[in-house]
Amino acid sequence: MKFLSRLFSDDKNILNVFVILYSVAIFFEIFQARPNIVFYCSTHCSESLLSQMSAGTMSALLLLSLLISAALFLRYPWVFLLTTLLYFFVWRSYLICTYEPERFYLPWNHAIVFWVFLALGLTQWTGPRRTIQLIKFLILFSYFAGGIAKIRYGLEWMNGWSLQYLMLDRHLLLDTPLAWAIFHSLRVAQVLSWILVLAELSVPLAFLSPRLEWVYVVGFLIFQIICWACMKLLWMHFYGWTYLIYFVLLLEILFRKLRSKSLETSP
Repeated sequence: MKFLSRLFSDDKNILNVFVILYSVAIFFEIFQARPNIVFYCSTHCSESLLSQMSAGTMSALLLLSLLISAALFLRYPWVFLLTTLLYFFVWRSYLICTYEPERFYLPWNHAIVFWVFLALGLTQWTGPRRTIQLIKFLILFSYFAGGIAKIRYGLEWMNGWSLQYLMLDRHLLLDTPLAWAIFHSLRVAQVLSWILVLAELSVPLAFLSPRLEWVYVVGFLIFQIICWACMKLLWMHFYGWTYLIYFVLLLEILFRKLRSKSLETSP
């Protein structure tokens, strides 16, 4: 208990716990995706810079840089800036070259990792607390940006037909019967479309209160789980690991309460 109390004693330690967990998770994701990176960059974009420099070598350097950055974070957080540049170079090339069915979804799913790495690299100047706040902001802002994108050219996205088409497309491509079973009703699709867009556009309210922030975070987490069940959106790959910041903060709240209770019961 004393070790855990020290581990979650201040923002610096809390951020370091997040960095370790997040780096391990992203390392695993990159390692899993590495064969696809090499395949697409060498076969579909043979003239690309990444292909010429060897996609395998560059992705290996990215993995190595990520491990070094995580290990040195407490003393030299700026090392994450190198990882940020390597990540941008490798994944930009991969996204340009890939022809997977998830191509429309991949940029959004991977972009937040770049911004988290950048925030970590700037910790030396911003401080741990602001870095934590920035990572939390990135999660919520991504949903707000999604809401803005939906209404950018009008309110047609909420007519129900857009959501129905999306669900039918997923069903035909990936065999997701649950998606069509829920959204075959136009009225249901309309209501859920409006609920989603209004929730995304109201995200700025989350910054007014810590309780509201947790309500939005939990709500969007449930939304992502529904998307996974209905559409097979692999949101946990890359994007979903950013939620680890809230997991670490939840542990900090838990141990703080346990510590206060133990102090109250001690003679």
